Formats: sequence, structure tokens, C-alpha cells
Amino acid sequence: MEKVEADLSRSKSVREKQSKEFSWQLEELKQRYEQQIVELKLEHEQEKTHLFQQHNTEKDSLVQEHEREIDNLEKQLRAAIVEHENQSQEWRRRDSQTIAELESQVHQLREELIQVNSQRKQQLVELGLLREEEKQRALCDHEATVNKLKAEMERIKLEFQKTNAAEMEHAVERVGCLSFVYVF
Repeated sequence: MEKVEADLSRSKSVREKQSKEFSWQLEELKQRYEQQIVELKLEHEQEKTHLFQQHNTEKDSLVQEHEREIDNLEKQLRAAIVEHENQSQEWRRRDSQTIAELESQVHQLREELIQVNSQRKQQLVELGLLREEEKQRALCDHEATVNKLKAEMERIKLEFQKTNAAEMEHAVERVGCLSFVYVF
């Protein structure tokens, strides 16, 4: 996303620079044509004075020729200005379109990032719940195992007590029998 934002900023900067350079070229071209027009007018006036002394008809012909040249140059200048303005508008249109597309990409990437973060948070919550369930299950399993062991110990204890009681009774009977034999 930062790369797209950097590209957007770089694109804006390049377009502004191109626009300034184009304006400068246009102004330079305009000044060159205007200088040519001034020079031609000056030349025209000089020739007009010289030709006026020689021949009026020839002078009028040359004046008309220069005026046609001036008109042509003015037309060329106007056509060049219109062409440059059209190019400038086209560049601005393309720049606007590119900027809009990049801004749309940035917006879309931000939306995707928000969605991914939301999903990640949800997954972390679910993972926490699963861990809690596993912990509770392990605790229940442990308690069940402990209870089983207690019950087994209780059963072994009872068996041992029964066995011990039976052995004691048997021993008492043997002692009783021995006492009885000893008395006789």
C-alpha cells in the first residue's frame, strides 16, 4: 500500500513537472514567433521605405507578400498554441485518470487490509476459545483420571482389608486350635 501511495505521489510530481515544462516550452515558442513577427514587420518597414523610393507598384507587391507571410506565421502560431493546449488537456486528462485509478487502488487495498485484519482478529478469538475448551477438557480428563485412581486405591484398600481380616481370622483360628491341642 505504501508503494502504491509513493507511486501516486511520484506520478503527481512528474505530471506537475511536465505541465510546467510544457508551459515553459509554449511560452518560449510564443516569444520566438512574436520575435519573428516583430523582425518581419521591421524588415517590412525597411523594405517599404526603400521600395517606395524606387517603384510604388513593386513596393505594394512586396508589402502584400510580407503581410501574407505575417498572416501565415500568425496562423501557424495560433495553430501551434491550439495544438499545445490540446496536448496539455490530454496530458491533464490522462493524469487525472491515472491519479483516480491509483486512488481507487489505494482505497481498495485499505478495504482489503481492514477485512484481513478483521478476519485475523476473529481467528485469534476463535483460537482463544478453542484453547480454553482444550484446557477445560484436559482439566476434566485429569479430574476423571484422579477420581479413577482414587476409586482404584479405595478398591485395593478394601481388598487388602478383607484379605487382612481373613488372614487374621485364620490366624486366630489356628492359634485357637493350637491352644486347644496344647491344653490336652
